[in-house]
Amino acid sequence: MSLRFVEPRMSQGLPATTSCALERWCLRMELAVRGGSTLREALREATDDPDPTIRALGVATESTPRWAEGVRRWGEDGAPEVRALADGLLMLEHTGRDAAPTLHRFGVELRRTRLSAVRVAARTAPVRMLVPLVCCLLPSFVLLSIVPVAAVGLRSLGRL
Repeated sequence: MSLRFVEPRMSQGLPATTSCALERWCLRMELAVRGGSTLREALREATDDPDPTIRALGVATESTPRWAEGVRRWGEDGAPEVRALADGLLMLEHTGRDAAPTLHRFGVELRRTRLSAVRVAARTAPVRMLVPLVCCLLPSFVLLSIVPVAAVGLRSLGRL
């Protein structure tokens, strides 16, 4: 069983800080499950993160009498990655399978998605830098280096 993103890119508004927090949260959950905690115990221990998305999971699971309903509500309110994680947690709880490998894979997918978004941004950076280069640096270069030389040259041509 593997979790798949609904959208392969973070185009649905999941900030990079939240992606990092979810990746860190998956690691904490994985370590807690490998250490012998149940999925519910691990979730309770790992929701003390300062990220609002993860805090919302803790609030959702504590405020509802049924754990699964809180996780479902958290997934419905979030980005596709959050929905996929919530669906995976519910499936793991329902089937009783070992959660550690699935949480590990999900953390790896989050990391790959974030790095992919960073690579795309790095590829578009030169194009974005072209406008300030042409509009600001090139005119200042012309004004500071070529215009004085041309003025001196024209002045010397006028004397001949």
